[in-house]
Amino acid sequence: MLCMQILFGEKKVNPAAWRYFLAGPTGDIPKRENPWSWIRVDEWDHMYRQFKGAADTLENFKGIDDTLVTEQAAFKEIFDSKDPHRMSLPGVYNEKLDMFEKMIVIKALRPDKITEAVQDFIREHTVSYTHLR
Repeated sequence: MLCMQILFGEKKVNPAAWRYFLAGPTGDIPKRENPWSWIRVDEWDHMYRQFKGAADTLENFKGIDDTLVTEQAAFKEIFDSKDPHRMSLPGVYNEKLDMFEKMIVIKALRPDKITEAVQDFIREHTVSYTHLR
């Protein structure tokens, strides 16, 4: 929490992205048919809901729900990785999303790896404050 408070104070984390990270999508989000043969329908439905909610709520995520469908091979590579939180995102999103926003993608795609992504995020953002001691 302290790390986030510092980043909020420095305006380095979007409060809307923080709320989305904690709460996820709200309201009715229409389903999209699962185009992937390598993932179960219930997993797809959850994942798509997360991506579509982000696309509809957060400016930097606009269109990511469509990219999820069109960049299937790239997302499968991330999904299959032992370190998905350290992989590049497909399309414009690797450059467009900051490290915190990328955690929203990991939470949707590989929720089992969100703890490691958060640890990397904290490590990355607290290094610059260690010189204050």
